[in-house]
Amino acid sequence: MTTVLNTLGVTNLALRGAGTEYHRISRVFRTLAEATAAQGSGDYVPTSGVLNMVLILGEGLRYWDFTTSAFKVVDTSIRDKVAALTGTTQDDEHLGTFSGSTIPDSSTIKAALQTLETTLEAVDIDTDDLAALTGIAENITNLGTFTGATIADSQSVKQALQSLETATELRATIADVDQNEADADAAIALRATIDSPAFTTHAASPEWRASGTGHLKLRAVTGNDLNIYLADQETLQITRDPSTGDPKFTAKGGSGT
Repeated sequence: MTTVLNTLGVTNLALRGAGTEYHRISRVFRTLAEATAAQGSGDYVPTSGVLNMVLILGEGLRYWDFTTSAFKVVDTSIRDKVAALTGTTQDDEHLGTFSGSTIPDSSTIKAALQTLETTLEAVDIDTDDLAALTGIAENITNLGTFTGATIADSQSVKQALQSLETATELRATIADVDQNEADADAAIALRATIDSPAFTTHAASPEWRASGTGHLKLRAVTGNDLNIYLADQETLQITRDPSTGDPKFTAKGGSGT
């Protein structure tokens, strides 16, 4: 006769292993946290020396590990590969910590990728602004061509600025030279010529000499007298008689004898 049971309620299901060893399958939990709490409170007590397995919704079949005091996955091969691929450990629910500031700690894979995407797009916007500011397209490594001769083509920003600085300083030097030359020309224009100079006031020298063996000549074009001053006093006057051409010497000039 066959007996039909609509409901079978048991605490443990013992299944035989090797020899006379019987392992336990017991309890069905909604979450891993619920199973862990049941073990911690004494509501679920694993039996030492055998496998103690429970069924957890969303987690599958797990066994109690007395060494780590935790429920472990029965089939770990896939989880190990996922953990190795993501750089995490089994049962991690996020990617852990990051050394930089772009990806927040404890992010999921999707959240991390979203953060990277958002940051990358923001950087691309910044490069657009930089391209507009410099007047060149993106991914160009120099400033292109210029219409003048001061800045060479295909220069970096620093090279272009250096060219402008050098040209500006050179022009300033040239301007100084031009001004000095103009000042010199103006000064020369005020001086008497070397050949037959004409002075508007007087000329001073400690000694006047004739070159070579020539005569020392003092010539007046229309005047007929020569006054010699010693100690800043009129000492001798030489007058040429306009009719005879004979010279007349007068001590102390016109006031002497």
